[in-house]
Amino acid sequence: MLVFKAMEQCSVAEAVLAYNRGFSGYFFDQSKTPDTLIWKMGKEELSPAHSLVAFVMASRPESC
Repeated sequence: MLVFKAMEQCSVAEAVLAYNRGFSGYFFDQSKTPDTLIWKMGKEELSPAHSLVAFVMASRPESC
């Protein structure tokens, strides 16, 4: 099951984990640390309120 959350609802650690897993396997290393992901979002004017993060859940979470 896929669960979508606005990035603003995620902790920084969750956002970094999702970003790094989503961009793994690229020819050039795309991995980020919390500091570099925050810097990238500011530099590229990305909005956590308008960015979705998808999580693959083994079962339906209690909050849904």
